[in-house]
Amino acid sequence: YGDHRDLHLSIRRQRQMCIRDRYRDGSDKQKWLSIWSNESIIVNRVSRPDLYIASPFISVMGGIQPTILDEQFTTENIANGFIDRFLFCYPEKITFEQFSLTDLEENISEWWSDSIIKISDSVAQFIKKDENDNIIPFICKMSTDGFKTWIAIFNTYSTLQNSDDEIESNKSMIAKIKVYIPRFALIIHFLDCMFYSKDIRETYISKETILKADLLAQYFINQFKKIKIDSAETSKIKSNISTATDNESFVKKCYDENPDFNRTKIAELLGISRQTIYKYLKK
Repeated sequence: YGDHRDLHLSIRRQRQMCIRDRYRDGSDKQKWLSIWSNESIIVNRVSRPDLYIASPFISVMGGIQPTILDEQFTTENIANGFIDRFLFCYPEKITFEQFSLTDLEENISEWWSDSIIKISDSVAQFIKKDENDNIIPFICKMSTDGFKTWIAIFNTYSTLQNSDDEIESNKSMIAKIKVYIPRFALIIHFLDCMFYSKDIRETYISKETILKADLLAQYFINQFKKIKIDSAETSKIKSNISTATDNESFVKKCYDENPDFNRTKIAELLGISRQTIYKYLKK
């Protein structure tokens, strides 16, 4: 879609702007919202002609500290769907392994290397361009049973969106998940074809693949809800801390309200060790 170097530079600039949270009247954030939907964008540049990107696609992956993530659940980010576009993976308590001299088995490293090369070579087979050097989309279709299964799953989520029992803030996230499921199915289908020697050009996306994609979607829904609840809890704790006279009395108040309160989170927010929390409790 034009000069790839220009596109790379524009992406880098956008990323830097996001990292610094220096949104110009929301215009940069709006571009990221549009990119998720694959909408065309124009990158305005001062010293060079504007760059038109007909069909942008950017994959963003990374980690973030829970306390910083909590700060992203603002009224604005929830209202404009910015948070809903992310797929969260929030692990349970992490334990750090001791030093080990055990190396990764050589056959695993070889398998990984061979798999990446195989996928890369396979992707190259499907990239076709027209006379204007534009990529011609390669289209995969669902099988009859797969399509019927997708309709049933789509309607199930629509029913959930219409339910009075579902929290309103969850409904916009569910709307995004409905868009993600076909994407998941396409990825799973492609990987199945790569590793089970199927011809992707002649194989339809099956009912089983659609069900796997929905299972993945349910996982991300649960992770989103977990993070949102955790974020709300953090906000409440921060508000209570601001009115507390000292750390010890605050810990006592937490214990009185809930003896099983999250020691790690309270220690982090107070800026003290968990050992100090246990000392307060023992006292």
